[in-house]
Amino acid sequence: MSEGSVSLLDLARSAPSFFEASRDGVVLHDHDGKVLFVNEALCNIVGVKRESILGQSMFGLVKQLTPPSEAAVLTERTRTRAGGGPVPTYEIEYQGRWFEISTPLQDPKCACAIAIVRDVTDRKLAEELLTAERDLGIALASAHGLREALDAALDCVLRIRCIDSGGLYLVDQATGAVDLVVHRGLSDAFVCRVSHFAADGPQARLVKSGVPAYARLGEITGLQEDAHRAEGLRSLAILPIVHEGHVIAVFNMASHQHDTMPEGTRRALETIATQVGEALARLAAEQAQREIELWYRELVAAIPDMVFILDREGTVRFINRPAAAMLG
Repeated sequence: MSEGSVSLLDLARSAPSFFEASRDGVVLHDHDGKVLFVNEALCNIVGVKRESILGQSMFGLVKQLTPPSEAAVLTERTRTRAGGGPVPTYEIEYQGRWFEISTPLQDPKCACAIAIVRDVTDRKLAEELLTAERDLGIALASAHGLREALDAALDCVLRIRCIDSGGLYLVDQATGAVDLVVHRGLSDAFVCRVSHFAADGPQARLVKSGVPAYARLGEITGLQEDAHRAEGLRSLAILPIVHEGHVIAVFNMASHQHDTMPEGTRRALETIATQVGEALARLAAEQAQREIELWYRELVAAIPDMVFILDREGTVRFINRPAAAMLG
């Protein structure tokens, strides 16, 4: 470094507000990996106090804060950055959020290296939601029946971050009861306990309010807390699916790992629930029409008299068995 020039470390020590003003995390470390400076944003991201980070090994910090499957790769990148080598921008997932790590500057004499950690969770969620909506739209348009559509909808929701299990219920419009139709990631014992809710029960009343509900375990009374605890569920998301002012179904999703559903996850769930409503209503109506037609055909077929059905042009569209037998 030329005489009179200011190093990154000098800048951090003489004007810390320059880095503290950033909403991105900033960390400086020397060529041995020793942490020389971190701003408050970085401390908030990793959930560790500044005094617990300064002077510690960056390599140890990486191993402590990342899963074993990623620690080796991130440690090697840290070594490369500390040694003055180029490190392309990359992304990591940490505690349910996504972060982009870049190295915009390098100290020419390798007195220290800088890493900028930016929260890109909202962007990642938006990208995932766009992909999920596209795939769901294709699946719902090509579904041949209600059950196939329900499976597709549930699989789509399970791709949303912080969701790892759940089910899709249908609301019986005649009785008001709520019944589980498809589910993923849940034990048979748990499914047996939550497969049906009577119309006058707290679960059905909550669903028919039409308002999404999010809760940690035990925050909503009357929702079989003992069953959720035994299943190891830590947070819940209840998403009523509404069509023309009526709740026709509900996503009941959960996480075994996260105590809360992040705001981005909630927005994604509510967007998908809105998209699913119209498709499910259409498929349910089509299924009901097919059942009526089948019942009608069986009823007419059982009549002992001759029955013909003609279209407007006089073409025979249906003939029952007695008529066929009589006409040979």
